[in-house]
Amino acid sequence: MATYLRLLKYVLPYWRKVVLLFITVTIFAALSGISLTLIHPFLKIVLYDTTAPAETAAAQVEPDAALPGDGIPLPPFVEDLRDDAQGWFEAHMYAGDAKTRLTRLCAVLVVLFLIKNLFGYIQTYLTEFLEQKVLQRIRDA
Repeated sequence: MATYLRLLKYVLPYWRKVVLLFITVTIFAALSGISLTLIHPFLKIVLYDTTAPAETAAAQVEPDAALPGDGIPLPPFVEDLRDDAQGWFEAHMYAGDAKTRLTRLCAVLVVLFLIKNLFGYIQTYLTEFLEQKVLQRIRDA
C-alpha cells in the first residue's frame, strides 16, 4: 500500500486528465455494450421480413421477460426509462419496409461505431500521455 501511495504523488498533478480518462473509458464501455445490444435488431431486420405496417410492427415486438437469476434488478425509474427508450427505438427502427429499416439500422451502427472509436482513440491517447508523464516524473525524481 505504501508503494501505491508513493506512486500516487507522481500522478496527482495530472488528476484532471485522470478524471477525463475515467469518463472516456466509461463512455467507451457503454457504447461497446450498446453496440452489442444492436445485434438482435440487426438480425431481426435481416432474417425476418415483416412487411406489416409500422403500428403492427411495433406492436409485435415483445420486451424480453426477466428470467430468474438475471442479476440485481434496476430501480423502478431506471426500468421505466429503459422500457421507454426501448419502445421508442423499436417503434422507429422497425417502421417502414425492410430496405428502409436496414438502411436506418446500418446508419445507426456506423455512427455508433464512429463515436465509440473516437472515445477509444481519446482513451488510448490519454493513457499513453499519462504513462509518459508519470514515467518522466519518476525518472526526474
